[in-house]
Amino acid sequence: MRDAKLMLLILAVAIPIHAQSLPRFVDTQGVWTLLARRAAVLDARTPAAYRKGHLAGARNVAWDSFSDPSGPLAKGKLNPDTAVLGRLLGALGVHRDRPVVVYGDPLGGWGEEGRIAWMLEYLGHADVHVLDGGVNAWTAAGGTLSQDVPHADTGTFDAHPNPGNSVVVEDVQKAMAVPGAVILDTRTSEE
Repeated sequence: MRDAKLMLLILAVAIPIHAQSLPRFVDTQGVWTLLARRAAVLDARTPAAYRKGHLAGARNVAWDSFSDPSGPLAKGKLNPDTAVLGRLLGALGVHRDRPVVVYGDPLGGWGEEGRIAWMLEYLGHADVHVLDGGVNAWTAAGGTLSQDVPHADTGTFDAHPNPGNSVVVEDVQKAMAVPGAVILDTRTSEE
């Protein structure tokens, strides 16, 4: 019995910190936990906002840099070349086996951080988090901002798309025919 208790204690201590799960939307304390796990931090705000100040170690990322360059929708559709997507994410320091924190500016953006988080999940990353309240929540909690651009910590990310995390036009048309189905259009009134 003593050996079994000792073995359970050893197993409990040996469980890596990354095995502990955090919710998709994390507060600033959750970000600190993820940073301790060597998370990649992606700032989805504009380059100008990034230059004014960002979380230390964050890389600036534009959602549309992952768009299909050959399609009629210049921005929107994801680049179908997963090797290119993997290289772009690796250049941002994204590793498949480390968490990612994405943040934006909920008062000045339109949800770019959500687009980046969805893309990472679609491409098979299992540990993606969004800072709830973005950079404003970070500074309100006493977090500091940096103007230093981090040294390139190139990651390795092999993209493996999960079609279950996306829909095509036909899927939306089928859903519209289902009584009680709810489809949210998150575009602006003008759009």
